[in-house]
Amino acid sequence: MVLVLALVLLVVMTVSSVVAMRGATASDMVSQNIRSQNLALQAAEIALRYCERQLMNNATLNVFSLNNGAVLDEWRVAGNWTDTTRVNTTPSSFLGSTVTYATPPQCIVRRLSYDEMYGSINMDQTTIRPEDRGVPPGNVFIYRITARGFSPEFQRNSSGKSISGSEAWVQSTIRTIL
Repeated sequence: MVLVLALVLLVVMTVSSVVAMRGATASDMVSQNIRSQNLALQAAEIALRYCERQLMNNATLNVFSLNNGAVLDEWRVAGNWTDTTRVNTTPSSFLGSTVTYATPPQCIVRRLSYDEMYGSINMDQTTIRPEDRGVPPGNVFIYRITARGFSPEFQRNSSGKSISGSEAWVQSTIRTIL
């Protein structure tokens, strides 16, 4: 009787140990995914800040120019992200040395006209427009910056699909007046 009872207790302890180990492994995987997503978002923010700073300092960047009012979501086209004449890659000197990224963060910059940005918005009488301040709309430069960042372990397969890691996207708009 003691032998049977000991075997039953041993089986119960083994099962409970396995359940506890699986729970710990699942918890570790969840925390790794959260970390990966956070690092990808931070990388995207770094790329966004890099491109914003370059625009504000009048530095050289690849910029999609105006296209006669036909707003194009250039950031949605996968080929634009692989074209080195269209995409801006954040240099390692701007990233710092805290985290090493296998795929550096990138951004695409698109110049929008005043009409592309505000033409369809119904502005009321209290809205102050650039021309109210003596600035012609042609002197208003508006840039839409779309940045994407990757976690350090991010990888793609040969067809371009992600196989590991995380990817994050952020977007901002800057308006400058010449």
